[in-house]
Amino acid sequence: MLFAKRQLPLIICFVVGVVTALQDFVPTNFSQKVSIWLSDWYIIAAMFASLLGFGSVALVHSGRIRRQMKGWGYSVLVFVGVVAMFAVGVISGGKEVSDSGSPTPLTWMYVYAMVPLQATMFSLLGFYVASAAFRSFRAKSLESTLLLAAALIVLIGNVPFSNYLWSAKMGLTEWQGIKIGMPDIVGWVMSTPNVAARRGVAFGVALGAIATALKIIFGIERAYLGGGD
Repeated sequence: MLFAKRQLPLIICFVVGVVTALQDFVPTNFSQKVSIWLSDWYIIAAMFASLLGFGSVALVHSGRIRRQMKGWGYSVLVFVGVVAMFAVGVISGGKEVSDSGSPTPLTWMYVYAMVPLQATMFSLLGFYVASAAFRSFRAKSLESTLLLAAALIVLIGNVPFSNYLWSAKMGLTEWQGIKIGMPDIVGWVMSTPNVAARRGVAFGVALGAIATALKIIFGIERAYLGGGD
C-alpha cells in the first residue's frame, strides 16, 4: 500500500517528466508521436480532474445549503447554473450554430448570460485593483516614485479629456520632430520600460518553474502526494 501511495506516483512523475522534457529537445517523428500521445493523456487526466473539482464544489455548496449558512441562496444558484448550462449544451448538441445557421441556445446562454456575468466580475475586480493601487502607491523611494509616475501617466493618458487638454488646449503634440502626444507617451511607456519589466518577470517565473519542475521530477518536492514529505 505504501508503494502505491508513495513510490509509484514518484516513478510515474519521474518517467513522464523525463520523457516530456526529452521529446522537446529531440525533434524526431517518434518524439512527435510521444508528444501527441502525452497530450491525449493530459486531456483525459484533465477531464477526471475537472470531475473531481466539480465534486468538491458540489460538496461545499451542498453543505452550505443543508446547514442554511449565510448566503446559501448563492449556492443554490451555482447548482441552477450548472444544471441549466449542461441541459442547454445537451439540447444544442454542443454546437454554437444550428444546421440552419441560427445561434443555438448554448450560444445564447454564453452571449447573454456568461459574458455579462464575466464583465461584471472583472469590473468589480478593476475597482478593487484601483483602490489597492491607490493605497499601495507611495513615493517613499526612487523605485516607488517611478512606479507611481508610470501609473499616473498610463491612467491619465487613457482618459479622452486629458488627451484633449494636452493636445488641443496646450498644443503638446510634437517637439523637435518627436511626437509627444499623450497616446505617444503612453505607447512608449507600455512598449519600452513596461516590456522590459515584463520580460524580467517572465524570465524569473520561467527559472522558478524550471526549478520547481526539476524538484518534482526528482522527488525532492512531494507536497502533491499529501503530507508534504
